[in-house]
Parts: sequence; C-alpha cells; structure tokens
Amino acid sequence: MSTNSITIPVSETLSEQLKTLAELQDKSEHELIIEALESYIRKFIPEKSCYDLAIELDVIGSVVDLPTDLSTNPDYFNGFGGEQNF
Repeated sequence: MSTNSITIPVSETLSEQLKTLAELQDKSEHELIIEALESYIRKFIPEKSCYDLAIELDVIGSVVDLPTDLSTNPDYFNGFGGEQNF
C-alpha cells in the first residue's frame, strides 16, 4: 500500500498533549494520529457488509439450477446442526 504524507499546523498545547498520550500508550505520535483519523472517518464512511458487496458485485441470484427455497424449506435442514463425523 502506498502512503501519502500530510502536514498540518497544531497548537503547542495539542502537540504537548499528543506527546504525553504517545508516551502513556507507548505508541508513536504517528500511530495515534492514524488511529484517530481512521476512527473518525469510520463514523461517517462505514465499512460495507458482505450483503452490500454481493449487491454491488451483482452475485445475488446469479447461481442457476439450485432450489429457490433452499434457505426456507425444512427438507434441506435434515441433519443440520447434528453431530458431524469428519
């Protein structure tokens, strides 16, 4: 993964707080900033679920020649959840 660098001005107080927190958590200032940015961004851009990805890739319903009631017909559940012999 390639990386980009950014430079931002911060107050002296914020800089000191970051240094103190880095020492307390035994992490680098860089690590703390990355963690904080990732956490903040996740609040507004949530990760996609498997279902979201399947919809996006148009794979739901793309398999042919399978029963249409596979997930709801009790006949297909015979032995499900029972003891397995591997």
